Amino acid sequence: MIFSKDPDSYLLLGTQSSRDAELQLHQAVAHGSVAAVQRLLRRKDLALDTLDRNGYTPIHLAVESDRLEVVDLLLSHPRANVNCTDKDGNTPLWLSTYSSPYEITERLLAEKEISVNLIGGGGRFEMPSTSLHHAAARLDTVLLRRLLAVPEIDPNLCVAGHSPISIAACHGRVNTVACLLNMGNVEINGRGLIDPPLCRAAAHGHHDVVRLLVQQGTRLNINESTIASHDTALCIAARNGDLEMVQTLLLHNKIDVNLRNEYFEDPDVGSQQWSFLDCSCSLGKHQTQTLQFEEIS
Repeated sequence: MIFSKDPDSYLLLGTQSSRDAELQLHQAVAHGSVAAVQRLLRRKDLALDTLDRNGYTPIHLAVESDRLEVVDLLLSHPRANVNCTDKDGNTPLWLSTYSSPYEITERLLAEKEISVNLIGGGGRFEMPSTSLHHAAARLDTVLLRRLLAVPEIDPNLCVAGHSPISIAACHGRVNTVACLLNMGNVEINGRGLIDPPLCRAAAHGHHDVVRLLVQQGTRLNINESTIASHDTALCIAARNGDLEMVQTLLLHNKIDVNLRNEYFEDPDVGSQQWSFLDCSCSLGKHQTQTLQFEEIS
């Protein structure tokens, strides 16, 4: 492949793409040629949403290659569409929160017309998700806090069986869960739409997350169960022999130790079946204390 020696040149010579005017901008973006991008953006017939043979628009290329200056140039064009999609239906914001530096996401969010709740994940990606789902899976909360500051953000959007807080709970991101809990409008229960975040955290042994959720008191439906097997978090913890988890869950004053799953197992049966005697003893002690309290009342 031969490049022009002119520093202001935006053409790649000797290629089919160089003769295709619609793809000249893609070439300039892909090679990080700021001068070429500036020159091309002055063309009146420029189509910024054109897809290349890989299904990307120029701005998608700039985002994926982490070229902040080029992203800024493209977004500054009057015909720029910050919500344009690639061949898989993914927006630049979705792509940036998936893999790009925070600065690029920040630049995209500065656009007034940005749509923050669009669902992406088509093509080579594992499952549908939103930008907030990506942020919830990260170790730090910088991106999460920035997205939550957008007035239009929906913190409860359920996609592919997950809400942002259930993603965080599943991965054990205690700081993220804490950040989401600070928002009064975040739904922390499954509501029959997804497996409860509490159950996901219990299944993966994330004690700190479970403790944080239990501390929410009546805001948490402690007895909510999974959709498929109807296991409560207590059932899951007892069956796994996780005594610390069982004791944490028993701290909630609305806990019901007698709820059964689809196999008619209650938490005590599950713990005995797997010979987890410590868990069984804790459950038995809790039942005794509950009965004594009811008799006094």
